[in-house]
Amino acid sequence: MAGPGKYGGFDPPPDEAVPEPAPGVVDLADRNLAEFPAVTKALRAAVEINLEGNELVSVPTGALSRLTRLETLRLTGCALTHLPDDLGRCESIARLFAGANRITDASPAFELPCAVHVGLSHNRVGALPPPEVTARAEALVSLDLTHNDLCVADDALASLAAMPSLRALSLAGNPMAMAPGFSRAVADTMPELLMLDGVRLERQPPGPGHPEDDGTAVPATVTIKFKVTNASCEPDPDPPIDDLGTKKPEKGSGEEDVGEKGSPDGGEEDGEKVEGDGGEGGEGEPEPEPEPEPEPEPEPEPEAADGSEFFVRFSVAPASGDASDVADVFAIPRRRRTPPEPEGGKSGEGGGEGDGEGDGEGEGDEGDEGGEGGEGGEGGEGGAVAVEEDPDDPDTTFYADLPLTVATRDLLHRGVTFEMCKVEMVPRVDDSPREPREDVEPGAGVDADDGGEAEGADGAEGAEGAEGRSDLVERVTVVGVAVVRLGSLLSGANEWSGDVEFARIAPMYRSAAVGEVLVALGGDGSGAGERAGRATVTCVMHATRPVVEGDGGGEEGEETAAEE
Repeated sequence: MAGPGKYGGFDPPPDEAVPEPAPGVVDLADRNLAEFPAVTKALRAAVEINLEGNELVSVPTGALSRLTRLETLRLTGCALTHLPDDLGRCESIARLFAGANRITDASPAFELPCAVHVGLSHNRVGALPPPEVTARAEALVSLDLTHNDLCVADDALASLAAMPSLRALSLAGNPMAMAPGFSRAVADTMPELLMLDGVRLERQPPGPGHPEDDGTAVPATVTIKFKVTNASCEPDPDPPIDDLGTKKPEKGSGEEDVGEKGSPDGGEEDGEKVEGDGGEGGEGEPEPEPEPEPEPEPEPEPEAADGSEFFVRFSVAPASGDASDVADVFAIPRRRRTPPEPEGGKSGEGGGEGDGEGDGEGEGDEGDEGGEGGEGGEGGEGGAVAVEEDPDDPDTTFYADLPLTVATRDLLHRGVTFEMCKVEMVPRVDDSPREPREDVEPGAGVDADDGGEAEGADGAEGAEGAEGRSDLVERVTVVGVAVVRLGSLLSGANEWSGDVEFARIAPMYRSAAVGEVLVALGGDGSGAGERAGRATVTCVMHATRPVVEGDGGGEEGEETAAEE
């Protein structure tokens, strides 16, 4: 403890020593540097230079070759578009970290004569230099190329196999790494490699499906299975307040007006008038009128059944590029948004009154006879009811053959968009102009004798037009959207499954005093951002398509497969 101070008491404890960088380490990280620092005496003596998180676009040629003691160079998280061309003269650099940049050409990194590790993850490298260039990296033991744009596996593996000392390799996140059997192809091409994506390679003897068995290369496509089950759609939100200036009439206003004029509540006024007019009736008292019978209470009108349908659709078109065979839209079959309510089975009454002889099949339509009809009635009250489905149902399972491209990798990383669509029947709107009659010249009148016939003809045409305009047509509205991110499939996982909630983003059509209008969703209680529905989505990487019956049986089998 420190002794008494000048003014009594004790001196404060000394400040904790601030750790100083190790000798030979120059830390210039996160300094917003736009240019490489000037070569000073400190840099010349540096063993490690840290320039991470700066805004460097390039490193000037000749700057690194003057640093004869530099062993570790960190350039992660800058804005580099290319590496310096004089790395081949940097004989002291053993570790280079240049990830999370915009580098497209990795050739200079393989010219480091003494480099042991090179990290170029999260860049834009689309192809590796030829084997005669990568063979110069004789001392390179570890190479990190994760999350780049390598698509052609055969060319990339040929360049990687030319490095004699490479033992640890990371390629996850590249489009070519999504190919089935990719790790096995890497192990066969590079027999000296020990680690791939942080996992020790286990080599297996050749067997069925081995690339060496039939001499085929790594496939250029990947098959992904999408499965959508247990889908349900929520009812429409309540319409917001009408902003058109029209107010709904208050409840009971019409009844009050009627009561003042002649309802039972206004009987006193009528009685006073009769009493004042009395004459022949003796004392002038009116004869007693029979009391009116109370009107029966009107039965509540049943709520209109929701006859709209819904379905879920998605598309992998962003990964298709110019390939039209994968640009199709996949959709599950339509289904009723609210299951039909069984007759006599509301709130489970049908199950209690039945004699138990019904078989209960269907959706609760036989609630008066079967014991399970009441359960169907309870289901009718809920808005969104999920339908249990067969997990192998071909109507809800889809297979997509996606090319091993950057677009496919980005689609899985950013997410596949699923849309929930509502289908409802609305009156047809005929906005087409009316075609003139061929037998009547433009501007010519109609004779009086033919007036009746003309009128009849026009009337018939008008009736036909009205009948045509009254037809109902389907209207499809996207009521909810969900984005399913599948980045885990790029990191080694083969399956993703989870419950997906659809956020309500679309406007809703509502009836108003002026007709049917389009009400925008907003912060006025119209349901913006609320849940529009949900579904269970499962995605399986490297899936195998089911064998179609009759496939392989000549032309008929090919036609069957094409139809499927």
